[in-house]
Amino acid sequence: ESGRIIPEQVAGCFQNHWQDASGMGGRIMPEYSFMLKDAIAYMVIINKTDNDLILKQRYLHNGKLSTLFQGDDNDIPLIGKVIKKLEFDGDELPLPPEEWAYRAGIFVAQKRNLALVGTSGALEFLDTPSLPRGLHIGWEVPLTGIYGWNRCAVSMKPESSLKDFWKREIDSVRERMEASDEAGKTKTVMNVNRKEGDQGHFIVTVTEH
Repeated sequence: ESGRIIPEQVAGCFQNHWQDASGMGGRIMPEYSFMLKDAIAYMVIINKTDNDLILKQRYLHNGKLSTLFQGDDNDIPLIGKVIKKLEFDGDELPLPPEEWAYRAGIFVAQKRNLALVGTSGALEFLDTPSLPRGLHIGWEVPLTGIYGWNRCAVSMKPESSLKDFWKREIDSVRERMEASDEAGKTKTVMNVNRKEGDQGHFIVTVTEH
């Protein structure tokens, strides 16, 4: 009887085959072990500006979206997702920095089931008074060092397209653990916690001076 092939079932077959082969001192193709391996990008985007960060578009070259910060309208799948602006916890100004309330958004992308590549892509945010020429950020967590190492990218300049930004700043670079750019009074800094590994933890801080 023919039926639908479920990726988890296929992965289970590979896992059982790996265990059987190991018990007999045998070997299976290395591609199978890569198919079972995961690659995840965890990203926190902190908004320290006087304006909301509003997502304009995303580009996923490899992988799939797992978590995206919520906007005011949950029926909108992508455009309009918002990371709220800096707010003060009190009635009187100025307040000391420890009493400022910063907002952050969480973004998670990972490799697709049984894929032989990791996760890579870019996000673009709309122009605001704090971001006069917009904001572009990129990431990659490759499955193996064959494709380079964990890397990140930032641009606060106009870009011809999000895909072109990704090609120039991520695809053509083997390694970049820190990136930054400035426009007007705002600076964006992006870091990833480790050069290699199947989990990349990225922190993006957008600060208006």
